[in-house]
Amino acid sequence: MDHCFFLYIYINDLPQTVSTYADPILFVDDTSIIVTATKSCEFVHSLQENIINVNRWLKSNSLLLNMDKTHYLQFFTKTGQIGDLETHYEDNQITAVNTIKFLGLIIDSTLSWKQHIDSIIPRLSRACFAIRQVKPYMALEALKMIYFSYLHSIMTYGIIFWGNSVHSQYIFNIQKRVIRLIANLGIRDSCRGAFKELGILTLYSQYLYALLMFVAKNRELFYANTDVHTFDTRYKNDLHLPTAKLKVFQQGAFYSGIRAYNHLPVNIKDSGKHIRNS
Repeated sequence: MDHCFFLYIYINDLPQTVSTYADPILFVDDTSIIVTATKSCEFVHSLQENIINVNRWLKSNSLLLNMDKTHYLQFFTKTGQIGDLETHYEDNQITAVNTIKFLGLIIDSTLSWKQHIDSIIPRLSRACFAIRQVKPYMALEALKMIYFSYLHSIMTYGIIFWGNSVHSQYIFNIQKRVIRLIANLGIRDSCRGAFKELGILTLYSQYLYALLMFVAKNRELFYANTDVHTFDTRYKNDLHLPTAKLKVFQQGAFYSGIRAYNHLPVNIKDSGKHIRNS
């Protein structure tokens, strides 16, 4: 931990070299820079400018950039891709990729989360196999403990980002297979009641729970309708839902979190106001 602490102090001034068109993300010795722009020419200019600034900072601090671990990922919609960009660092070309692993999540250029879901399916299948193997020797509570420590921890990591992806159905199928196994149900039996009896949330319920906790703990990021207008409507105390045309934004945690939170009963919304202070 001491090594990580001093390393963070060493690179603490790196964000100051980044231009106003970009946002740096620092995690120990792993640095990412998010470049945004409304026009393609601004985007290319900002990208090159930030590479030059980072290069200058590295040289002044006697550091070297590991080109084997340096890539750039362009986020785009089906009609919004700028095209192939040639980005260079000194005499080396920075490799463009369609997916990249960031803090255990595999992020793709269209935020479909397909690659991330594909990557955790084998791990969940192995967890299912392990539960099947030990089931004859374990009591129900022990099987639930194995479920939460082995399968649940994998299934819920980062679920706030990929939980509403169309590809998440494959994860839900594995979860139902495990629940049927624990509850001694047949392959075609409904497991809806088993979820309730075992006290286990379904994948989509777990996703909603993650969204609601995100909103409750970060209320300062959201506006109420009363902050935007003065009309005395029945929804005046709801969180304001921003106008959004892009589906990828509507499926994001911020937008989806507001929609989920606004559907809560009033008493739960009021109690959630105090979560961030606890």
